Amino acid sequence: MLDKITEWRPGEAARGRKAVTLSEDFFADHFPRHPVMPGVLVVESLAQLAGLLIEETVFRKFGRKAAAIMVIVERARFRRFVSPGETLDLDVKLLSCHADGAKVEATASVGEHTAVEARLVFAVIEPTPDLYDPALERWREELMRQWRPGEQEPDGAPAT
Repeated sequence: MLDKITEWRPGEAARGRKAVTLSEDFFADHFPRHPVMPGVLVVESLAQLAGLLIEETVFRKFGRKAAAIMVIVERARFRRFVSPGETLDLDVKLLSCHADGAKVEATASVGEHTAVEARLVFAVIEPTPDLYDPALERWREELMRQWRPGEQEPDGAPAT
């Protein structure tokens, strides 16, 4: 539910984009003759970006791999429908991040119009063998390189 990361500041915030296309599976049923992206999937887009930010922040702050699991959606407000052909601009700001949990302020917008805003609370857990798959981790690292082209590693070297 994330196409590109456009801003990446571990420990602070991240921005990303999701292009909403008519070919998305959920439009077949939601709703016939009036396709609308389900609000829960807009929240999921925000949660995916926030989870990546939290995991990287925990790695840099505490020196350990982590899995960020969304556990609470607070103060969610659904302000407008999101339709095929629109681009969701995703914005997450880290409010707090500890070794065992984090909270973000999240907003999804279409142009100048806010579609969804919420606070998302995450549990931060150690990846267990059932959550950690080396092949999946390699795939995810490749996605991060594609989402953040030209990104520099913390030591100043180009991302590999």
